[in-house]
Amino acid sequence: MNENISFIEKLKISITSIKGYKDLIREKLSRTILYSIILCLIIGAIQGAISFITISALQKNMERVISSDEFKFTYEDGILNFENSPIKSEEGRNIVYIDTNISIDERESIRNIVVHKDVSFAILRDGISLRENGEEYNFKFSEVPLVGTINNEMLLKSLNIIGLVKYIAFMLAIIITYITFMLNVLILSVLGIILNGINKLGLNYEKIFKISIYATTLPTIIAIVFPIVSLGFFISGIYLILIVNYLRSQR
Repeated sequence: MNENISFIEKLKISITSIKGYKDLIREKLSRTILYSIILCLIIGAIQGAISFITISALQKNMERVISSDEFKFTYEDGILNFENSPIKSEEGRNIVYIDTNISIDERESIRNIVVHKDVSFAILRDGISLRENGEEYNFKFSEVPLVGTINNEMLLKSLNIIGLVKYIAFMLAIIITYITFMLNVLILSVLGIILNGINKLGLNYEKIFKISIYATTLPTIIAIVFPIVSLGFFISGIYLILIVNYLRSQR
């Protein structure tokens, strides 16, 4: 096979052909690293786009809610009061729930309302509770240096910050994807060194490192849907074991 294998062909071999790894490890290390960068750019961009769309939908929903006369409120000395509380507004898999009759410490009482959504934004008497894909983030108003009285108009202007957050989230998704990818590769390469020694294959670390990069391809793609680190490492570990067994059989 030609030394310069295309990105698409590398992607195909990495996922579907254990035998093809023999050709992949002949590639220059620089081209293998370039492959990992391109792969993570693509996967990270997809994950970033998902975050961007999610945050944009949340921003749109919040702007609609806050600008409505139905949702008049006042905030003073760490205590929030909505005239028509409780209020619920849903759009797709997102929900904004307002209940200033309960505190942040009593948030479990609304769990059955928000838990079924991908993203929920609960505004309570003394704080905010955000749930996103099973993760929960909470903070009290008293933890934020707010001064004086806040009303609808002031809050609506502050939502422009979310417009910046979605762009930051997009870039962070790409960076985090590559950092996670390389950490998995480094850990996998340690396993590769052990297997290389046990099977006496005589592979140098550069080749083991290349194998580890290509073996992490499928887990990285799967992470778009199932971002579970242990699952990804398990899959790449299986690839590594299969590759080692194949190389041993070719001696």
